Amino acid sequence: MPEVTLRVDATTGVSVRSGEEVKKHQRIGQNADGREQPCLCSVDGIVKSIKFNGNKHEFVVVIGIRKTE
Repeated sequence: MPEVTLRVDATTGVSVRSGEEVKKHQRIGQNADGREQPCLCSVDGIVKSIKFNGNKHEFVVVIGIRKTE
């Protein structure tokens, strides 16, 4: 299954859980780039994992892309 990786600021946290179905344009959290913009999901899929990266103070969210037919 193809994947998409999103990076979310750890201060605000994430609004999804592992195993949850997500939709394109759904808010996942706040971008980790310091611009205080929402991090929106770019695909329909399932959250495969959420891991904390302490070095960059961010959550790394991996989403498995759901195939559309």
